[in-house]
Formats: sequence, C-alpha cells, structure tokens
Amino acid sequence: TGAVRLSDGSVTGDLMAPSDPANVFGCDPIADDLTGKVALISRGDCSFDFKFIRAIIAGADAILVYNDGTSADRIAPIVMGGVGDLGFPITIPGVMTTAGAGFDLAAALGGGASISATLDESIMIATVFGDTISGFSSQGPGHGGSTFKPDVTGPGSAITSTLVGSGTGPLTIGGTSMSSPHVAGLAALLRQTHPDLQPTGIKAIIQNSAVTAAGAGTVGPTPALSRQGTGVIRADSALSLSSYASPGGVSFGRINPSKPKKFKESFRIHDLSNGSRHFTVTHVPNQTIAGVEVSCPSSASTHRGKSGKLRIKLSMDPTVGPFDDAFHSQTEVDGWCVFDDGVDTLRVGYLAVIDPASKMDAEGEDGVVEIENDDGNVGWAEGFTLVGRNGLVLDGTTNSFNAVGVRTNSFAAFGDLVQFGISTDRTWETMAAYEIDIFVDVDADGVDDFILVAADFFGDGIPETAIFPQGFTLFDVGQDYNDASAILTFIGKTDTGSPFDFLGFLPAGDTDFDYTAVFFDLRNGSVDVQVGSVDLADEIIPAFNSFGLPAGVEVEVPVSGTGEMLWLFQNNEAKKRKGKRQAKTVRVSADSDDSDDSDDSDDSDD
Repeated sequence: TGAVRLSDGSVTGDLMAPSDPANVFGCDPIADDLTGKVALISRGDCSFDFKFIRAIIAGADAILVYNDGTSADRIAPIVMGGVGDLGFPITIPGVMTTAGAGFDLAAALGGGASISATLDESIMIATVFGDTISGFSSQGPGHGGSTFKPDVTGPGSAITSTLVGSGTGPLTIGGTSMSSPHVAGLAALLRQTHPDLQPTGIKAIIQNSAVTAAGAGTVGPTPALSRQGTGVIRADSALSLSSYASPGGVSFGRINPSKPKKFKESFRIHDLSNGSRHFTVTHVPNQTIAGVEVSCPSSASTHRGKSGKLRIKLSMDPTVGPFDDAFHSQTEVDGWCVFDDGVDTLRVGYLAVIDPASKMDAEGEDGVVEIENDDGNVGWAEGFTLVGRNGLVLDGTTNSFNAVGVRTNSFAAFGDLVQFGISTDRTWETMAAYEIDIFVDVDADGVDDFILVAADFFGDGIPETAIFPQGFTLFDVGQDYNDASAILTFIGKTDTGSPFDFLGFLPAGDTDFDYTAVFFDLRNGSVDVQVGSVDLADEIIPAFNSFGLPAGVEVEVPVSGTGEMLWLFQNNEAKKRKGKRQAKTVRVSADSDDSDDSDDSDDSDD
C-alpha cells in the first residue's frame, strides 16, 4: 500500500528488513523492493550515509536504524551523524532505536509478523536510557579522595552542535565539550535571573535542583555521587528556586582511620528574599557500608535570609567495615540530605571514600619475624629481602624511593617470578600518575640487558608491568589509591620449561644482577633513582610472605636466612608525607634479636 506521508511531516508505513541475512547492516545494495516501506537496518559495518542511500535506492520512504549491541555504549540510540556527507541527496526521514527493540522487531519480522511503524517528531517517548551516565564519563572524587567531584551531570552524549567551517552544517560528538556548554548556559540564565548572586550561589542552585541519575537502563544501581555529582541538571527547577543550600555537595574526603572516629561537614541555607523559612529534612542514602553511619540535620530554618551552620555527620568504626584488598579498590558512602519547605526542594549531596586501616608492625627476632596488627581492620603483610633504601632524588622531592625489596615466587604456567616491593616516602593519589623503570644488567658488564617497567600502559588507571626488549605487558601492579607501597611482578627465569620463558630476564643458572630503578613523576617531572645489586641466592625466605591479620592478632613467621627484610603493610594508614607507615625494615639473624626501626614514623597523632 505504500507509506503515508502526512501534512505534519510524519511517516507511517509497513516495516521491512533486508531479506539477505548477510546484509542486515544495509551496507550492500538491497535486493528487496522497499517501495513505500520503512526500512529496518542495523547499525554497524558502514556509515549512516550508506544506509540511507541504500534504503532510498531500494525505494524506502523512511529508515529505522537500531543499535547493534556490540558493547555497553552501543545499546542506547544515538544521533546519526554524517548523513548527507557523501553528496547524495537524502530525501527520507530516519530515526534510531535501541539494540533490544531492534532485535525484537527483526525477530518478529523474520517470524512473519506484519508491523506498522510511524515516524513523528511530535512523539516524545521517555526511554529507559534517559539520564543515564555515559560510559566515557570520568569518576571522582578529586585530589586524593578529598573533594566533591564531579559537581553535577549535564547532557554530553551524542550532542549535535555546529561544525566549524561548514556554514550551517552540524557536528555530533560527546564529552565535556558538549556537556559544559549546557551547564554554562544554565549558569548564564541564573545570572540573568539573580544578577547579584555570587558564583558559589549559582553553582549551589544548579546542584540543589539536580535529579538523580539513572542506573544503566534503569535496572542497574544508582550511580555513585563520585560519578554523577548531585545529579542531572534541570534548568526549569533551578530557575524556579527561591532559596539555595551552599555548598551543594560536601565531601568528607578519604576516611582512613584504624580507630573509630567521627567527622562532620557544614553548609548553610540562604533565602533569596532574605526572609524566614522552615525546612523539613529527609535523608536519602545512596551507597552504604557496614561500620559507617551518616546523619542529616533534623530540621533547618533561615532568619533574615540565612540559616546557621548545618552539619552532616559521619561516624566510622574500621573494625566492622569491609576490608580494603590493597588492590585498586575504592569504597564509597554517599547520598543526599533533602530540604523541603513546601515551596522549594533543595538537595545537598555528600560523599566519603571509606578505607578502614590496620596498624601493622614487625620486629626481627632470632630466626623469626614477629608481626602484629594492633588495631583497626584486616592488615596485609608482604615480605621481601631488602636490597636498597633512600634513593637519590635527581629533580624534586616527591615520591622518592624509601626502600626496595625483592622476592621470588611462582604462579601456574608462568614459571619462576621475581617480585619487587616498592615503598615511597610519600603517598600517591594514584600510581597511574607515575612510572617505574628498572634497568637490569645480568652479566655485570655495565650494559643494561633488560628494562622492567611498571606504568599505566592502557590509560585505564591500572598500572601493569612489562619487560623490554620483549615488549609484552605481564601483570597488574599490586597497588591501591592513596598508598605508598606497590608490588611489581616479572617473569624471572628463562629455563623453567614454561611457554612464557621467553619473557624472562635471568639466563639459566644466573641468580644475580645489578639494577638501576628510576621513579618518574609524570605530573611534575621529578625523578628518583635507586641503584643496587641483587643475588637471589641470598634471599631471606619467610615461611609465608603474603597474608592478612585481623586486629589484635600476632604471629611469628619463621625465617630462613639472615640480613634485612622489607615488610609492606599495604592496608596501614597512608597519610600525606607519611608513606613510611606502610613499610618496615627489620634485621633477622641466627644470634641476634635487634630490629631496625629506621622506617618507623611518629604515631603520636593516632
């Protein structure tokens, strides 16, 4: 019967997909007669321009494209950019739908169903992907878990704007370049409405009026506030507010105690008419964990336009919270305090990065090392033979080597492994901001034979080890956010019979090598160097070198060998400028019980 084109521009017609299963993408010429039909075509394999052109040539009056579902960011519909770029006149309308809807429609057509489709720009359908955070959106919080970031969420995926140099041509892209103009535009409208309001007030109104972001497809959990801020901006709600709470988002920072502690953050409510108002308060928690309790003010009032200090309180007992696995982990508590006086509803977001700490310590004894966890949560102990300490700072003073240790290990098919334990003088926010290169000379000829590297090779925030000149990445670095210790794993021997022997750096029979370890701070350019020699035949071997201890537990670890050991305690508190809390060197011998406490830090502030 053909599609019906109505005077308002809408199109209604029978849905039809290419019958050739190899041409579901509509990239090849469509053999079917689509005259008067709405073509159903999958995204993928070629540009949207090609799909439109193939459908037009086949006689279609409209095109319905569905996403292909090949990844998480190819499920929701997007704006089909680039249509018309090939110079072929595009004379039919088109729209995109979700992967799930497209698969269902294609299956129904394949089963012989008749489906009528209507394309009408006046139809507004709220999809399950509304207000969903884009997969590429970055996550906070900022500055070592200390600041409330991001502030809010703005539209930033598949946004069509102007294409520079094209005259009237469009450009469809995503990212901060698309999101920030939306927020800036809202700020400009608020500035116009409240010309005397300071930037902090405008920011607070934007945050106060935001709505909660949706989980993936509305079926996933609500995103953390370190992902969405206080929520998704709403211009109409922001412009209607006659009061605001500032700051609109508060951060308790990174909470890393080994003893129960209480914290509080404050803000105020401002009435734009300088009057008196009374607000009821509702606590809306988002992410919660055992051992952490958060409370909002019970009520709030303004007098002459301003309230007194209002406080959000947090208490934490590190003995009952989930333990930190010391491996690239972050646990967050967050939510909203919502204030309502019958006229305005104001949302104040809060977040805290929760990292319950241990208080591990070690002492060298006669043939044993005594290790105990005095307080807090589960503590992790990692033992190494000390091979160097106090590196030479070449440029700057940040994150210089405190100590370097080494140990051997083995893991399944990878054969013999060599692991380096690294302790730094100061804590890092993320080790992905640094690179460690270990130059290895295995034959003592003064020429380096291999470079062992730990770096964020793939830009995903997780450093990995690699060995050169082979050029292969090997293992994830054992490290965490806001810490000062790391474990670097490499394949050692080249003669174990493992299929990965070619990635080793120690020839058959060799146990010793010279090394030069270089610590690069990729942000400020500082460089630290640690030089030393290693003979694995002299390794001090504890009965067990990697284990966890609950609080209040002490163990004696038998040790084979004499000399100095480096023990990393990766779940100990890691305060700024006190990275040494996470490392301890001890001396073990057959006839002495003295210990070297040179790496102890002052615990008087505990």
